[in-house]
Amino acid sequence: MRLLWCNLDSLHPLLAPLTSYIRVGHHDTRVTNSRELELFHKIYMLDGFVDPEEWDRVVQRAKYVRSLRMTPVSTVGLVSSTWGYLLHLTGKEPLLPNLRDLTCTFLTPQSTTMTLVLLSPTISSLTYNVDMGDVDYDLEDIREWECSLRSLFSITSYIAQQLRSSRFADVGSPSPLPLYHLPAQPT
Repeated sequence: MRLLWCNLDSLHPLLAPLTSYIRVGHHDTRVTNSRELELFHKIYMLDGFVDPEEWDRVVQRAKYVRSLRMTPVSTVGLVSSTWGYLLHLTGKEPLLPNLRDLTCTFLTPQSTTMTLVLLSPTISSLTYNVDMGDVDYDLEDIREWECSLRSLFSITSYIAQQLRSSRFADVGSPSPLPLYHLPAQPT
């Protein structure tokens, strides 16, 4: 059983047994971009009350997760309010208390908030990817990214006390993200 939960590509297998975990993405003819369409069909949320017995099973399985690699599809796979609800359900404890390796891809500055639920003191290897796609961002957008990432790095350095290796990459963008005011990363 432990081996089944050791490496995950999303939180979907962990949350799927919850009866309040529902799919909310549906076909919208206005979405024409194939990437957006692929993402649009895979959006889930926690809709209401989570049964304590079901949550106990999630907590038990979450203890077995050692590696989580959140792809762009899985990153946007949860409605943002679900991340807040997960934070509430976990209290001050990490959702994945034995996580060693975390990879997250962020498509928006707001998506960095998911790490509040995912970070654990046991993380030793961390990769953060920013994927802005083909969008041209103005100065305000860049400032929002800078602020979000600065907060992310600060929270990460506070929580991930056993961090040995970290990587930050700008992926999927035609030109590098011009971030000027980010703190130096620990290596």
